[in-house]
Amino acid sequence: MWIFTSGGFVSIVENYNQPGFLLVRARKEEHLREFLSAQGQLDTTDHEISETPGRDYRWRASVTAQELEEISLLNVRAITYTNFKDSIRDGEYRHVVSDVWTAAGSLQEGGPYGIGRSSSAYDNYSGDTVL
Repeated sequence: MWIFTSGGFVSIVENYNQPGFLLVRARKEEHLREFLSAQGQLDTTDHEISETPGRDYRWRASVTAQELEEISLLNVRAITYTNFKDSIRDGEYRHVVSDVWTAAGSLQEGGPYGIGRSSSAYDNYSGDTVL
């Protein structure tokens, strides 16, 4: 599962090294801390964050499903914006989110606004090569 919040992007998968736990991963440590703290509502020292250089997600923390439910609920309750992309303070991250928004918009017939004809996101890729 991928989750994008105003404070960052995380990926959540089953932790195969620790049965019964989920692995919350991020490419930036501050994104992981922001998510785990539910945007400052929780203390992240409750979670050991490990650095894994050379892995697809450099920063990782193991949590139970119950902890993830609480963290996710608090992240949802922290929403105070009417435009997600505008709520992002980090310019580099905002650019990435805008790219994802554009790519996902091509899944909708007619593009992100449903007007006109646009190619699907699938049409822009051939194997692992971006066309």
